[in-house]
Amino acid sequence: MSLKLIRSLVCVLAILSAAAVAQTVPLTQDSYIVPGSPINYGTATTINVGGPSGDKALVQFDLSTLPSGITSSNVAKATLTLFVNKLGSPGTVNISLANGGWTETGVIGTNGPAIGQGIASGIPVSAPSDYIYVDATTAVQEWLSGASPNGGFIITPNGGAVNVAFDSKESTTTSHPATLAITLVNSGPQGPAGATGATGSTGPAGANGANGANGATGPAGSYGNGSQMTGIPLLYTFHNGYYFYNSVSASTGNDNNSPQNNQLTIPTNLQGTGCTPHASIRDFTGAFAIYTLYSVPLASVDITWNEQFDPSAQTVIGTASSTGSGLIDIAISAQLTPGHGIYLHRSDNSMAGGFYLAFSCD
Repeated sequence: MSLKLIRSLVCVLAILSAAAVAQTVPLTQDSYIVPGSPINYGTATTINVGGPSGDKALVQFDLSTLPSGITSSNVAKATLTLFVNKLGSPGTVNISLANGGWTETGVIGTNGPAIGQGIASGIPVSAPSDYIYVDATTAVQEWLSGASPNGGFIITPNGGAVNVAFDSKESTTTSHPATLAITLVNSGPQGPAGATGATGSTGPAGANGANGANGATGPAGSYGNGSQMTGIPLLYTFHNGYYFYNSVSASTGNDNNSPQNNQLTIPTNLQGTGCTPHASIRDFTGAFAIYTLYSVPLASVDITWNEQFDPSAQTVIGTASSTGSGLIDIAISAQLTPGHGIYLHRSDNSMAGGFYLAFSCD
C-alpha cells in the first residue's frame, strides 16, 4: 500500500469519525422473571430466557446521557448487544419493547410489564461465550420522539426450545452486561468562525503613503459533534493473522515478510487518565468475523509479531460483528484504562481485502 493511499485513507476516516459518533448509553437496570413466581431476581448474575418455566429477561438503558438537543432524526443506528454466559439448549429468542414500568428490585413473575412492539424475532442463540447483536434503531428513535415510553427491552423465548443465560450487570466473572451503542449524526452545533487574518503590512512611503489592506478573514470553523471528541483518528493496516495492534499516535503497516516490534503508546495528552473510546471499522475482507477491542497495559505488548499474546487476560472495552463489507461501529462497553493502549482481535483470518480502524478517545 503506497504512502499516498495511506494518507488519503487517514483523511477519509477522520471525516467519518467527525460526521458520525458512536456513544454507549448506561445500563440502569436488568432482571428476569419466572411467569407466576413471586421471587425477584434483580441481583442475579445472569438474566435468563426460556427453559422449563419460560423465563423472560428485562434490560433498560438511560438515554439522558446523550448530548443535549438530540432527536430521533440524529440516530443513524442503535445496536443492542447481549453476551451468552451459559446455554442449556440452543434455540431462538425475540426482542420486544417492554410495555409498562418496572424496577430491578421489585419486578416478579406476577407484575412484569407486557410484551410490546416487536424489535427483532427469531434471533438464533447457538453457542456459549458468544455475543448476540440486535438492531434496535427503531426502539431508540421511538423513545426519543416520545412515540413510546422507555420501558426498556423484554427478551422472550421464541417457541420455547431455548434455554439461555445472558450476563447481567451484577456478573463478576465474565462481566459482559448488555450494552446499547447509538451512532449519532449531525449532532453538534456549528463550530465558531475562524479568526480574522492578520493586518497587512504598511505600503511604501509616498507623498502620503496609505496603510496596507487588512488580511482576508480566515475560513469558517468546521461542524462540531455531540460528544466533543478530542482523540486522534487512527489507521490500522491488516496483518495476515489473528491479532492486530499498533501505536495510538502513528500508523504502521505490517506483513509476515517483515516482522517488527510494535509497542502500544498513548499520546501525552491522554497519558495518566482514562478516556471514553469511539471506534468504527471499514471492512473489505468479505468474510464474517467478530472484532474485539481490548485495553492493554503498555509493557505487556512490547513483543514482535511472532511472539505469543493472550487477549483473554486483558480487559474488553468493545465488540462488533461484521459480514465482511461496509462500515460498522464497535459497541463500546468500558473506558480505556489510564496508561493502557488498545489491542484489536479479529476472529477470522480471511484477510483478502483488509480492513481499517478509525479510533478516537475523549
